[in-house]
Amino acid sequence: MQEERSLWLAVAAAKGDQEARFALADHWERRGDPRGRYLRLCVPKPGESDLERIHRVTLARAWWAEHRAEILGDLAGLGREPRWEWGLPIPPSELYDGYDSATSFEELQLWLRSPTLLFLTQLRFGHNRSFSEEEVRAVISCPYWDRVRVLVLDDVALSVESITELLTSNIPFEEVSWNGGCSVDGMSGTEMYWPTLGEAALAALCASAGKIRSLSLQAQELGDAAVDQLLALPEGMPLRISWGNHFSEEGIRRLGERFAIG
Repeated sequence: MQEERSLWLAVAAAKGDQEARFALADHWERRGDPRGRYLRLCVPKPGESDLERIHRVTLARAWWAEHRAEILGDLAGLGREPRWEWGLPIPPSELYDGYDSATSFEELQLWLRSPTLLFLTQLRFGHNRSFSEEEVRAVISCPYWDRVRVLVLDDVALSVESITELLTSNIPFEEVSWNGGCSVDGMSGTEMYWPTLGEAALAALCASAGKIRSLSLQAQELGDAAVDQLLALPEGMPLRISWGNHFSEEGIRRLGERFAIG
């Protein structure tokens, strides 16, 4: 398993590298795994002619038709086909309810067992949805978050406990973008678009500040009550406070001495 994981990481590190994919295909073929042959047939060979490409694609489709369930593995249980790139399924860029996203918790659980998640560099919760603590913990426990560096919270409702767990997890976030509509008290519907960030959530951010290198707060309805907490963030932590917040001139002056305010 360690050898296969290393091969996956090599593919994720150089997505357009044919040799890395051929090495993974070799590994699977030696073990009689039908994914090996399919991956090899999906990767274009350098300098191949149009006739060779048509022949390769025809063989790939035939192999897929015969071995679909084995090739997809757990992902065969999805209600739709995943997108593919050079013989490997591409994971959803968002967790729920958007373009190229997992559309149910059951689908998300299938993806969380797929090493293709090594391709992701950004983890996004969004689209006007409330996430349970169970769902957030399932995401955090995924073993394939080696390359995720950006956390985006966008029009989403999370508990303070879930926010804290996300920010203090082993996922190597370096940048957090916290956009309008992010609730931490379970609000739903239109109320989610104009929530307050909340002191508890700000405290969680401050507690994780040694790990997070960049933080953006947008449309959070923050006011002067949050100034002292924001100023408690470490001196070197870049913070961008954008539109949709309500600070007095004095609050803006104090924050502007340390942070970028848009």
